[in-house]
Amino acid sequence: PASFVIMRDSTEQVKSANLIRESEEKYRFLVERANDGIVILQNGQVKFMNQMMANILGYSVESMINTSFLSYIAPDEKEKIISFYNKRQKGDALPQIYETVLVHKNGTLKPVELNDGIISFNGAEATQTYIRDITERKVAEKALIESEQRYALAVEGVNEGIFDWDLNT
Repeated sequence: PASFVIMRDSTEQVKSANLIRESEEKYRFLVERANDGIVILQNGQVKFMNQMMANILGYSVESMINTSFLSYIAPDEKEKIISFYNKRQKGDALPQIYETVLVHKNGTLKPVELNDGIISFNGAEATQTYIRDITERKVAEKALIESEQRYALAVEGVNEGIFDWDLNT
Protein backbone atom coordinates (compact mmCIF):
# COMPACT_ATOMS: atom_id res chain seq x y z
CA PRO A 1 0.00 0.00 0.00
CA ALA A 2 1.16 3.49 -0.82
CA SER A 3 1.02 6.28 1.69
CA PHE A 4 1.07 9.97 1.10
CA VAL A 5 2.46 12.54 3.46
CA ILE A 6 1.49 16.18 3.07
CA MET A 7 3.53 18.72 4.95
CA ARG A 8 2.75 22.39 5.20
CA ASP A 9 4.98 25.12 6.58
CA SER A 10 2.77 27.00 9.03
CA THR A 11 5.48 29.37 10.26
CA GLU A 12 3.88 32.44 8.64
CA GLN A 13 0.44 31.49 9.90
CA VAL A 14 1.73 31.13 13.47
CA LYS A 15 3.59 34.46 13.20
CA SER A 16 0.41 36.17 11.96
CA ALA A 17 -1.67 34.68 14.77
CA ASN A 18 0.89 35.85 17.33
CA LEU A 19 0.92 39.39 15.88
CA ILE A 20 -2.88 39.54 16.02
CA ARG A 21 -2.91 38.30 19.61
CA GLU A 22 -0.26 40.84 20.63
CA SER A 23 -2.19 43.65 18.92
CA GLU A 24 -5.40 42.66 20.71
CA GLU A 25 -3.57 42.54 24.06
CA LYS A 26 -2.15 46.06 23.51
CA TYR A 27 -5.56 47.42 22.54
CA ARG A 28 -7.23 45.79 25.55
CA PHE A 29 -4.53 47.17 27.86
CA LEU A 30 -4.93 50.71 26.45
CA VAL A 31 -8.73 50.64 26.67
CA GLU A 32 -8.91 49.25 30.18
CA ARG A 33 -6.22 51.59 31.54
CA ALA A 34 -7.62 54.74 29.90
CA ASN A 35 -8.49 57.67 32.15
CA ASP A 36 -11.51 58.37 29.93
CA GLY A 37 -14.63 56.35 29.42
CA ILE A 38 -14.73 54.54 26.09
CA VAL A 39 -17.99 53.33 24.59
CA ILE A 40 -18.94 51.82 21.23
CA LEU A 41 -22.51 52.38 20.07
CA GLN A 42 -24.44 50.73 17.28
CA ASN A 43 -27.95 51.96 16.51
CA GLY A 44 -27.87 53.93 19.75
CA GLN A 45 -27.15 50.82 21.85
CA VAL A 46 -24.07 50.33 24.03
CA LYS A 47 -22.17 47.41 22.49
CA PHE A 48 -18.84 47.83 24.27
CA MET A 49 -17.49 49.96 27.09
CA ASN A 50 -14.52 50.08 29.40
CA GLN A 51 -14.57 50.08 33.19
CA MET A 52 -13.89 53.83 33.41
CA MET A 53 -17.16 54.49 31.54
CA ALA A 54 -19.01 52.38 34.09
CA ASN A 55 -17.25 54.26 36.91
CA ILE A 56 -18.29 57.65 35.49
CA LEU A 57 -21.95 56.64 35.61
CA GLY A 58 -21.94 54.33 38.65
CA TYR A 59 -23.10 51.17 36.86
CA SER A 60 -21.40 47.88 36.07
CA VAL A 61 -20.17 47.26 32.54
CA GLU A 62 -22.48 44.25 32.21
CA SER A 63 -25.59 46.21 33.21
CA MET A 64 -24.99 48.84 30.50
CA ILE A 65 -24.31 46.53 27.55
CA ASN A 66 -27.23 46.51 25.05
CA THR A 67 -28.91 49.49 26.71
CA SER A 68 -29.81 52.77 24.99
CA PHE A 69 -27.08 55.34 25.42
CA LEU A 70 -29.77 58.03 25.38
CA SER A 71 -31.03 56.72 28.71
CA TYR A 72 -27.83 58.10 30.30
CA ILE A 73 -28.12 61.56 28.71
CA ALA A 74 -29.61 64.39 30.81
CA PRO A 75 -33.14 65.22 29.58
CA ASP A 76 -32.18 68.79 28.57
CA GLU A 77 -29.35 67.43 26.40
CA LYS A 78 -31.13 64.62 24.50
CA GLU A 79 -32.31 66.77 21.59
CA LYS A 80 -28.76 68.08 21.01
CA ILE A 81 -27.26 64.58 21.13
CA ILE A 82 -29.88 63.15 18.73
CA SER A 83 -29.27 66.05 16.35
CA PHE A 84 -25.48 65.52 16.47
CA TYR A 85 -25.93 61.78 15.88
CA ASN A 86 -28.21 62.28 12.87
CA LYS A 87 -25.94 64.92 11.34
CA ARG A 88 -22.86 62.74 11.86
CA GLN A 89 -24.63 59.80 10.17
CA LYS A 90 -25.34 62.05 7.15
CA GLY A 91 -21.68 63.03 7.00
CA ASP A 92 -22.20 66.65 8.08
CA ALA A 93 -19.21 68.44 9.54
CA LEU A 94 -19.53 68.65 13.32
CA PRO A 95 -17.19 69.46 16.15
CA GLN A 96 -15.34 66.29 17.03
CA ILE A 97 -15.21 67.28 20.70
CA TYR A 98 -18.23 68.72 22.47
CA GLU A 99 -19.78 68.88 25.92
CA THR A 100 -22.96 67.35 27.29
CA VAL A 101 -24.36 66.16 30.60
CA LEU A 102 -24.89 62.55 31.65
CA VAL A 103 -26.99 61.24 34.54
CA HIS A 104 -25.20 59.16 37.17
CA LYS A 105 -26.98 56.11 38.60
CA ASN A 106 -27.65 58.10 41.80
CA GLY A 107 -29.35 60.88 39.79
CA THR A 108 -26.58 63.48 39.93
CA LEU A 109 -25.63 65.25 36.74
CA LYS A 110 -22.14 64.65 35.31
CA PRO A 111 -20.75 67.22 32.88
CA VAL A 112 -18.66 65.40 30.29
CA GLU A 113 -16.71 66.06 27.14
CA LEU A 114 -17.39 63.70 24.22
CA ASN A 115 -15.02 62.88 21.37
CA ASP A 116 -16.83 60.85 18.66
CA GLY A 117 -15.74 59.00 15.57
CA ILE A 118 -17.26 56.50 13.16
CA ILE A 119 -15.64 53.04 13.13
CA SER A 120 -16.37 49.52 11.97
CA PHE A 121 -17.31 47.16 14.80
CA ASN A 122 -18.29 43.51 14.31
CA GLY A 123 -18.65 44.15 10.60
CA ALA A 124 -21.02 47.12 10.90
CA GLU A 125 -20.75 50.88 11.30
CA ALA A 126 -20.55 52.11 14.88
CA THR A 127 -19.68 55.22 16.85
CA GLN A 128 -16.70 55.09 19.18
CA THR A 129 -16.84 57.78 21.83
CA TYR A 130 -14.28 58.87 24.39
CA ILE A 131 -15.97 60.40 27.43
CA ARG A 132 -14.08 62.62 29.85
CA ASP A 133 -15.59 63.61 33.20
CA ILE A 134 -15.16 67.39 33.41
CA THR A 135 -16.89 67.91 36.76
CA GLU A 136 -13.78 69.37 38.42
CA ARG A 137 -13.15 71.70 35.48
CA LYS A 138 -16.75 72.97 35.63
CA VAL A 139 -16.49 73.57 39.39
CA ALA A 140 -13.25 75.54 38.86
CA GLU A 141 -14.79 77.57 35.99
CA LYS A 142 -17.79 78.43 38.18
CA ALA A 143 -15.54 79.47 41.08
CA LEU A 144 -13.50 81.71 38.75
CA ILE A 145 -16.63 83.40 37.37
CA GLU A 146 -17.97 83.97 40.90
CA SER A 147 -14.61 85.39 41.99
CA GLU A 148 -14.54 87.77 39.00
CA GLN A 149 -18.09 88.88 39.77
CA ARG A 150 -17.20 89.56 43.42
CA TYR A 151 -14.15 91.55 42.30
CA ALA A 152 -16.23 93.57 39.84
CA LEU A 153 -18.81 94.35 42.53
CA ALA A 154 -16.08 95.38 44.97
CA VAL A 155 -14.46 97.69 42.41
CA GLU A 156 -17.81 99.22 41.41
CA GLY A 157 -18.68 99.86 45.06
CA VAL A 158 -15.52 101.83 45.83
CA ASN A 159 -15.98 105.61 45.90
CA GLU A 160 -12.26 106.22 45.45
CA GLY A 161 -10.06 105.95 42.38
CA ILE A 162 -8.41 102.61 41.69
CA PHE A 163 -5.13 102.35 39.81
CA ASP A 164 -3.54 99.22 38.38
CA TRP A 165 0.22 99.46 37.87
CA ASP A 166 2.53 97.00 36.22
CA LEU A 167 5.86 97.46 38.01
CA ASN A 168 7.68 95.45 35.36
CA THR A 169 7.23 98.08 32.63
